[in-house]
Amino acid sequence: MSSITLFVIAKVGFGVDLPWEDPTNKDKMTLHEAFEIISVNFIWRGLLPEWMFKLPFAGLQKIKLAADYMLTDLQSRIKYRRLANKEAPSAHSFSNEQDIFGRLLIASDAEIQGQKLDDDELASNVFVMLFAGHETSSKGISITLGLLACHPEEQEKLYQVIKDVVGNDRAPVGCVVLKAIWTEQLQMFEDYEALGSIRNAILEALRLYPIAPILFREAFEDTTLLVPGLPEPLVVEKGTIFIGDYMGAGWDPSRFPNPADYLPSRFADADVLSTDTYVSFGMGIHTCMGRRFALYEMVCYLALFLREWRVMPTLREGETLAAWRKRVLEDNMLLAVTLGPAEVPVKLERR
Repeated sequence: MSSITLFVIAKVGFGVDLPWEDPTNKDKMTLHEAFEIISVNFIWRGLLPEWMFKLPFAGLQKIKLAADYMLTDLQSRIKYRRLANKEAPSAHSFSNEQDIFGRLLIASDAEIQGQKLDDDELASNVFVMLFAGHETSSKGISITLGLLACHPEEQEKLYQVIKDVVGNDRAPVGCVVLKAIWTEQLQMFEDYEALGSIRNAILEALRLYPIAPILFREAFEDTTLLVPGLPEPLVVEKGTIFIGDYMGAGWDPSRFPNPADYLPSRFADADVLSTDTYVSFGMGIHTCMGRRFALYEMVCYLALFLREWRVMPTLREGETLAAWRKRVLEDNMLLAVTLGPAEVPVKLERR
C-alpha cells in the first residue's frame, strides 16, 4: 500500500513516474530508493540535530544521503522549470499546473508585496508536504481495509454502491490522482459525491484510529478557554504548552455514541463533519491542507480495489473478528511519520 501512495504522490507532487521495480544501482542511490527511505524516516530527518547525521551509523547516514539527494534533485528541477518557462513560457505553463510542485513554483514566481520563496525554501516546502501526505494516505487506506475486513456487511454495502455508480468497466470519473497507475481516460470529479459512502467509511476509520493522535500547541499570549464540564473559564498563561488528544475526541461518547463501533453511517449527517466535532484532519487554521486530496485519492483507490476484490481477515485458529481487530489494528501500532498499524495482513478473494 505504501508503494502505491508513494507513486501517486511522486506523480501528482513532482510529476515523476517511479518504476514499480527499483532499478538498483550499487554505486549510486536511485530516486526511487531515496523516495522510499525518506517516506519511512521523514520524521527523524526533521527531529534529529544535524550533528547526529555525521556519526558513523549506517542508518543515519543513509537517511541523510537520501534527504540530500531529494533536495538536490528538487533544486535541479526548480532550475530546469524556471529556465524552460523563460525560453518558452506558453509551452510549459500547462505542465506546471499539473502537479503541486509546479503550482508552488508559479505561486513563488508571483511575488506579492516583496515576499517570495527562494529556491531552498520552495524545495523544503514541497519536501514536507509530499512526504507527510504520502504516509497518511497509506495508513488511512490500510486501516479502512482492515476494518472492512472485520465488517463484511459494511464492505458489501460499499461494493453495491461501487457497482451502481461505476459499474464493472470503468474507473470513477475524477480519479486523476491515480492516472499514474490506472490508464483509463479520467477527466472530472463527478463520481466523488456519489461515492460518499466510501468517504464515510474512511472518515469513520480515521475517527477510530487517527493518523495523528495528538498535537502540541503553545499559548503565545495570556487567554481564557471555555471548557465543557468546567464551571469556570480556564485561565491559560502565555507560554503554556497544550497537548490535544485527537484520539480521545474521536472516542467521545457524547459526540459519537457507541464510539468503539465501526459505523460509517454516522457521517451521512454532514453536521458530524464540522471541525468542532471531527478533528482527525486537524481543526481551525491548522486543518490539514491536503485533506481533500487525500480523501479523493483514498476514495478512488478503494472504489477500484473493492470492485475487484473481497477483503477478509487472516484469522488465527479460534480467533474472533473482534480479537483480530484488537490484535492487528490496536496492538500493532507503530509510530513513524504517523501513527498506524505496522501492517494489516488480509486475504483477498477476487469477486
